[in-house]
Amino acid sequence: MNIGRRIMGHLRCISLALAVVAFVIAESEQAAADETTDVTFAVQVIAAKAEPALAGTCTEVRFKLVNDGRENLQVLGLDAGITARSRLMAKIGAGDTATLESVSVPAGETADFSQSRWFEFCGLTTTLQSGDSFVVGLRIVGGTTPFSVHVH
Repeated sequence: MNIGRRIMGHLRCISLALAVVAFVIAESEQAAADETTDVTFAVQVIAAKAEPALAGTCTEVRFKLVNDGRENLQVLGLDAGITARSRLMAKIGAGDTATLESVSVPAGETADFSQSRWFEFCGLTTTLQSGDSFVVGLRIVGGTTPFSVHVH
C-alpha cells in the first residue's frame, strides 16, 4: 500500500506539472496572437499633405501608406475633428471619380493615396492655411493609427 500511495502522489505531481505547462503554452500563444494584431507599428504614412481650403469647403488629403506588417490591412477611412465628412475617392477612367468603402493593402506593399486614390474632407470646420498641420486617425480593421497631415 505504501508503494501505491507514492505512485498516486507522483501521478498527481505529474498531472499538476502538465496542467501548468499547458497553461503556460496557452498564455504564450495568446500573447503571440495579440502581438500580430497591433497594427500601430506595422504602418508607415509618408508625405501626408492637404491643400489649403476655407472653412465649409473641401480639401484633399494625400499620402503613401506602407504596410510593414505580416498581414494584409483593410483601410476603412480617415477620422479628423476638422471635417464633417471624409470619403475615400478613386479616379475612374479619364475624368470620373467613385467613392470607395475600403481598400486592401497587402502585407509588405505600399498604397499610393496621392494619385489615383485620395481622401476628400468636406465641410471643414476651420480654414486650412499653408503651413498648418492637423492630426487624423487612419481607420483600419483592428484599430486606428494617428498621423499628422501638413497643409501645402
